[in-house]
This record gives sequence, structure tokens and C-alpha cells, in this order.
Amino acid sequence: MSGINLLPWRDWERERRRRRFVFELVGAGMAGIAVAAVSGWLIDGATAQQGSRNAYLTERTAEVEERIAQAMALREREAQLVSRLTEFEQLLARRPTVAGILNALPQTLADGLHFTSMTRTDNSVTLHGAAVSVGRISTLMRNMERASVFTAPGLKQVEERLPPAPYRPGAVDFELALSLVERDAATNEHLGTGHDLPAVAMGNGDDALGR
Repeated sequence: MSGINLLPWRDWERERRRRRFVFELVGAGMAGIAVAAVSGWLIDGATAQQGSRNAYLTERTAEVEERIAQAMALREREAQLVSRLTEFEQLLARRPTVAGILNALPQTLADGLHFTSMTRTDNSVTLHGAAVSVGRISTLMRNMERASVFTAPGLKQVEERLPPAPYRPGAVDFELALSLVERDAATNEHLGTGHDLPAVAMGNGDDALGR
């Protein structure tokens, strides 16, 4: 046994182990590279997919925000229209109606006086008529001051009635200007009821002038 030389066998075993170690090291490196490549590919795919989802969500979010903005604009527009409509209705409610004016006018008439025409501009009214005397016009103006529809009556013109119109001495034509009282919605329905005026008879045209 002492004559056997084991050095070559040891060298061969050492070389075999070295080669095995190199092969294992190269295999481990290649496996690591493969794992890294696959992981990178998976991460890139997941990132791309998530980016696509984010883009989709961003697009949908922008659409929703645009719709919300449109809805808010429509609500604001609706609120403006409702406000304007309310103001318009309130304005109409405050303004005396034509029916209220025509209902109130006869109740302000005095005997021996009648109207021939009426012109309205906004809240101003101009009346033309005839009376047997100036005193009847004064009575008319007092009645209008007591009415709930009219205010600030003013006599603009008085002229003597001339032939060939039927008349008697002292009969006159007149022009009277007055303003309308604004009312609220609750009282506008009662315009011109004349509850605060005594009952007076309406004139009968020229017959009331002493024809």
C-alpha cells in the first residue's frame, strides 16, 4: 500500500470539483438571468396594463367631471330662470291689471261726467273726458285720490266744449293724468273693488252735460 501514488487521483478529483463548481455557478447565473428577464417581462406587462387602466380611469373621470360641470351649469341656469320668472311674476302681481283699472274707473265717476278715452303707459294713465262743470272734475279727482288703484291725479288741460257738440254753458272737456299704485300678489286680485268709495252713478255721455 505504501507504494501506491494517489496524487494524480487527487488532482483529477480537484479538477472535477472545480469544473462542477463552474458549471453550477454558470447555471445559477443563467437561471438568475432568466428569472430576472421573466420578472422584468412580467413587471413591464403589469405596468403597461396598469397604465392602460389608469388612462381609462382618467378618461372616464374627465367625462364624469365634464358631465358634472354641465349639470351644475344647467342647475345654475335653471336657478337663474326660476329667479327671473319669480321676479317677473312678482312684477306682474304688483302691477294693476287692465281689468282692475276698468273696474275702478266707473266707481270714481261723478254725476254729470264721463270719459271719452284712456291711454296707459307703464304705470301712468291719461284720461280724456267731458264734464258739465269744472266742479265735477274736482269731485272726480277727490274720488281718485281715495281709490286704492290710483294716485297723484293731476289735471293737465281743461277746455270749454264748443259747438256743434251738444253742451250747456259751463260744460268742459278735460285731460287728466294719474299714476297706478303697485300692489302685492295678495291684494292685486282685489284691485279696483272700490270698497273705500261711495257708490256714484256713471255719467251718460253728452246727456249728462245738459243736452
